[in-house]
Amino acid sequence: MNVPFIDLSRNRISGDIHIIKKVVTSMQFARGSFVAKFEEKFAAKMGFSHCVSVNSGTDALVIAIIASIGRGVAPFEEEIITAPNSFVATAEAIVLAGYKPVFADINPDTHLVDTKSISEKITPKTKAILPVHLYGQACDMHQIYRIAIEKDLFVIEDACQAHGVSINAGRDENAIACYSFYPSKNLGAYGDGGAILVNSLKLKEKMMAIRNHGGVDKNNSMMIGTNSRLDGIQAAILELKLKHLDDWNAKRKHTAITYNYLLSSVDNVKVMKPKRDHVYHLFVVEADKRDDLREFLLKMGINTMVHYPKLIYQQEPYAEFASDCPVAESKTDKILSLPMFPGISSSEIEYVCDSIGKFYKGGSNARKK
Repeated sequence: MNVPFIDLSRNRISGDIHIIKKVVTSMQFARGSFVAKFEEKFAAKMGFSHCVSVNSGTDALVIAIIASIGRGVAPFEEEIITAPNSFVATAEAIVLAGYKPVFADINPDTHLVDTKSISEKITPKTKAILPVHLYGQACDMHQIYRIAIEKDLFVIEDACQAHGVSINAGRDENAIACYSFYPSKNLGAYGDGGAILVNSLKLKEKMMAIRNHGGVDKNNSMMIGTNSRLDGIQAAILELKLKHLDDWNAKRKHTAITYNYLLSSVDNVKVMKPKRDHVYHLFVVEADKRDDLREFLLKMGINTMVHYPKLIYQQEPYAEFASDCPVAESKTDKILSLPMFPGISSSEIEYVCDSIGKFYKGGSNARKK
């Protein structure tokens, strides 16, 4: 059996070609009614007042930082605290906005940024906290917002892997959450795209200006901005897909429950037990002899990935921002992402778990009904 890590073709939506033709006929390729409609519906779906769509999740983070706390007054003089075990785009956005990324350590059970470590890393130079809802798990936002209020800091959520995750505490008028619509995301476009969700009308208007060369129109620039717009075709596809998000997330959660059950007898594999909502963009375990296991699974036709084999500050461009994160460092040679997508079959999940059990010669209970 061959098991892909992800197969986008299995959740192909009906009506996609029709809606693309509709955009082409209307010629609304940049901004326009398709973008406005998606922004309205995405904001409502995620529980925010406003949505500012942009052309990538990275741009969403950069624009959110600049709009909320301004550009760094001098390169790397001011700081933003974030997680070290994310894709580099998280820190990249901080640097592009002119700030120094400061990395807090992670919780050993959830791999999410640890709130105690956040508190320890705050200095007079700290301007914001940028938590990452990693793998689709919700961070402890109640505690993070409590810290932010106490220290008068902005919170900018990196929700690029967490479309539809429930955040039940802390969000207020200044809440900001950033999303990516890269094709493999829980809500993915047929290209790239991103969005910023906000409750503040003032922040929304500022973000809209920044994404449009710093002005309300091409002849009236109010600030230095950029060109970052979601195109009409992607907006139309995303609006169509949005109707399926709850169902797709429910299937991901069911797959995770099945994985957890079938791997429960494999002593060499540790499954994560989230303390808050999790929409399983990724299903990540800790595995002994991780690299050998990956090689074995590949021979069995099973594709896996590692998110992420190096912490951000262990990569050359970010080495100058190295931090003390012993827990995060201890996980890099153990983490393994197993196949996870809405269309994965029960037989594929069982085959993956049986193969893992076979590698460790401990067996899994995949076929013990």
